[in-house]
Amino acid sequence: MYCKYCDNPPYQSTSSFRHHLATKHDIHIETQMSNLKKSTLDQLQALYDKASESGSDLQQLETQILKRVLKKNVISSGLIAMIVIENLSFRFVESPQFQAFCRLLNPALDAEIFTAHCQVSDGIDKSYVHLKDIVQQKLQSSLSKIHLSLDIWTSPNRILFLGVCAHFVESGSKKLAKALLELRSVPSHGAKDQFDAVREILESYEIVENLGVIIGDNHSGNDKLARLISKFLSEEKQIRWNADHNRIRCNGHIINLAVCAFLTEAPAADLDNLDNLDDLDDLDDLEEPEDLDEPEDSELDESPQRSQQLKLQCLEKLHKIVIHLRSSPGRTQSFRGLANRLIPIDNATRWNSWYQMLKVALDKKAEIDSYTKIWYSNLEESYLSPLDWERLALVMAFLQPFHRATLETEGDDATIDRILFTMDVLVKHFETAKVCFHNIIPMCLLPLRDRGKAN
Repeated sequence: MYCKYCDNPPYQSTSSFRHHLATKHDIHIETQMSNLKKSTLDQLQALYDKASESGSDLQQLETQILKRVLKKNVISSGLIAMIVIENLSFRFVESPQFQAFCRLLNPALDAEIFTAHCQVSDGIDKSYVHLKDIVQQKLQSSLSKIHLSLDIWTSPNRILFLGVCAHFVESGSKKLAKALLELRSVPSHGAKDQFDAVREILESYEIVENLGVIIGDNHSGNDKLARLISKFLSEEKQIRWNADHNRIRCNGHIINLAVCAFLTEAPAADLDNLDNLDDLDDLDDLEEPEDLDEPEDSELDESPQRSQQLKLQCLEKLHKIVIHLRSSPGRTQSFRGLANRLIPIDNATRWNSWYQMLKVALDKKAEIDSYTKIWYSNLEESYLSPLDWERLALVMAFLQPFHRATLETEGDDATIDRILFTMDVLVKHFETAKVCFHNIIPMCLLPLRDRGKAN
């Protein structure tokens, strides 16, 4: 929009143009009510009318008193936090129902609340800068080294995100604190791509010289990442940082690899394709859909390679049944009608997924049997006999300590002594169960009544 009374640059918004006309040329233009505001007022009027019919006298509230309690900065911060944490659409604030609800809480509410999605975006940017500055100050005043835990997740739209968390002793409270520094997209699982992201984060927060240990899972990319960090600190910062000493491995991932070694023919390292890959992009192919309770819209194709790797035939049968009932909406609804839920699907990279699947499957044993009989023409080879169910119960009982050990050694309360204790427990559990590649399979193939004789 251009002003015909002067040579000012064009105006992009009506509000700035009206302000120019009023201040420079004393021309006042009445604003038209926006569609959002009109819809909001209509919603409010309908709600007030309904409330008046029941005897409420909301219209007599004092506007000035209500205005005094409104603090725009606080309201904006709270709204931004809700939108971010609950993963709401930015256009949520443009909903007449939301605007009407806010004015029901305080009828004097007007300019204190966002009415356009672009305001939400700007507010999030400002909030991020402000909060990052607070985190940076806490990190720089830390009483300890800054230790980083990191991992890569794949989003539903197949984007890799590197999450980096800091663990340190806060100077004020003198207690252990943690903070999510960034959730940054990376091109691949490769160590070089991770190092580029971690280096930028360290320099951005100005904590390069106070770096402690790096905590990550066991794939070789994290080993290479530690060596790249050591080289960078040595060559550019003249800081000695031992890659082997400062590389801490994830106990939960170690437990998961042990379980995978028990369940499959291939060594645990081969399962994750970790030791034989220079470029870890192939790890993407190992990941299955994250949603365990809802099937994909498209057909789920069973991986023959995955099936052949399983040691026990009963596990392979159950795996095929779960794949079958998730392979189409019709089959999914059919099983939901029987069991009122789905069976979690196993996954080599999702911890305790086999235990969770077996636990639910054994609980829904009758429903799975009924479903298999309905689709017997398709699942004849996967039909679970009474002996198969005995074997599955035995496997679940074996996996239960691993599940508990994972829960006991994760979170803020995990300590080195607890991890060492759980390792001793699991080693004894292996020895007691006589779990090895040579005797677990023959043992599982025996009926329960014959196992005592075999022992």
